[in-house]
This record gives sequence, C-alpha cells and structure tokens, in this order.
Amino acid sequence: MEAGYPRIELWTPPEAHPRVQHTVRPPRTFQLSSPGLWYLGFSIDGELELTADPPRGTFCEVQYDNGWWVSQRSGDRHPLHVNETLCWRRRKLLHLDHLRLSDAWLRYFEGPEPALRSAEHEARVYERPDDGRLWQIYADWLVERGDPRGGRVVQGTPHSNDEAARWLDTLAVDTWSTRLWASWAHGFVHSLTVFAPANTGLPTGAMERALSHPVSRHLRELHIASSALNFQGDLIHQTLKLLSEREWPRSFERLVFRCAAEGPLTPELAPLLEALRQRAPRLRTTMDTLVAALPRR
Repeated sequence: MEAGYPRIELWTPPEAHPRVQHTVRPPRTFQLSSPGLWYLGFSIDGELELTADPPRGTFCEVQYDNGWWVSQRSGDRHPLHVNETLCWRRRKLLHLDHLRLSDAWLRYFEGPEPALRSAEHEARVYERPDDGRLWQIYADWLVERGDPRGGRVVQGTPHSNDEAARWLDTLAVDTWSTRLWASWAHGFVHSLTVFAPANTGLPTGAMERALSHPVSRHLRELHIASSALNFQGDLIHQTLKLLSEREWPRSFERLVFRCAAEGPLTPELAPLLEALRQRAPRLRTTMDTLVAALPRR
C-alpha cells in the first residue's frame, strides 16, 4: 500500500457498543461486518467501491473515485449519511469524516502522516514558540531530509494551492451552518475560530477533524463564537467535553468563548477545565462578548 492511499475503517462512535475494526487498504477485495449486515467491497488502482446488502432487497452503494464519493440507493431503508448529513451528491471526503450505512459506522482516513519528526526541535519551539530562529532551524532540518513541510515552515502562511490550505478551506465550505477561520504561523495553524449559530449548536464533527489534522499540531488558540444571547445551555460544556477527551498539543494556551452577552462559568465545568489544563499546562480560559467582527474569508 502506498502512503497516499485512503482507507476506511469500521468505527465505534462514543455512544455505540464496541465493534471490531478492519482497515481497508486498496487494492484488494475486503469485507466489513456490522451486526446483522455485511458490507462487501473491491478496490483497484485507488478506486474503492463499498456496497451494503441489508435484507428486504434494499441497498446503498458507495463508490470512491479519485477522492470523490458517489452514493446510489434502491429503496429508502438505508440512505448514506456523511457526518450525520444525508449525502445524495458527489462530495470530497475529508480526513476523519465518518459515514453511516444503516447501523454500520465507518471512518475515512487520508493516509498516514509523514513519520519524519524531531522531538528535539519540537521541544525547542514549544519552549520558545515566538522565536523565529528556532523555527528556521527546524525548517532547515526538514528540508535537508527532503520533507516538503520544511518549505511551509519557511513560508509561514500556506499559499492557496498548498495542501494544508486547501484542506482547511474545503472543511470550512463543506460544513453546513458553520464557519471556520484559521490564522497561520510557521506553516501550522496558530489559532482556529469556530462560529456556531445559536440554533445549530457546536459543530463537534468539524472541530474534531480540524483539531486532529497534522497542520494543527502546534495550535495555540481556539476561539468559540456563537450568536446565542448568553452562555447558558450546553455550548461550553460540549466544547470542554470534546477537548478534554483528546490529546492536545502542549502549545495550546488560550481558549476563548465569545457570545452575544457575558455569563459566568458554572461549577460543574471545573473538572473538565482541570483535565484540559493537565494536558496543556499553559492553558488560559477567557469569556468575552462578541463585540469584534470575525475575520473574513
């Protein structure tokens, strides 16, 4: 299998019972099973086809071709959902997108992250993240070893045709009712702003994919903005729960909640905040009103 090939796995969402996971590594024939159903597939030259075969003669077929998925169906019993949204059109799958066919959940992966890492250089930029000289040394180390990420570190902000910039732009456009903005520093996402309308809540799927991507490895700031009238409800709780359940880069140092009116943090949020601070020792939390204009695309 080449490093760039995509793969899909049977996935266990947090609220579901555990299921066995199988990795699909094209090109070959594969089988995925979920309770009571079989999903059969075949892959050649990077094209992947997955077919669900449930009872009563209905089926949902998903075909992968050069980065695009096409769904076809017979009957209304088992439509395809991508990130909990019905998918009836061609669309580009993104890293960590999840698909649901009947009671089977699958997760899509772009491919393994480049293995070239330097704990020494990353520790140095963590201790002094604003020191451009240390970032330059890190970039030179990558370039000398043929890693294209070294050029991105030198450029600072990716060009529009850069893979990292295209990925984040696609994620922002593809996320319904959500807006994402990123600021870049030294070739990585420095801060991420997520705007969640009051009527839709926190876009946990989009946030998870954005925060899990390699370009967010040195993330320092996360801003959550909402048009809700106050901080009541579960917006903050959802955010802290999502963040406390994943490994954070130690560079993460600022979490800002911005809403239309200011409100206090409730006591039940303290354990979640403490869990976050244990993983990101520099973390500071700020509550603010939504008075400044959000950055424009």
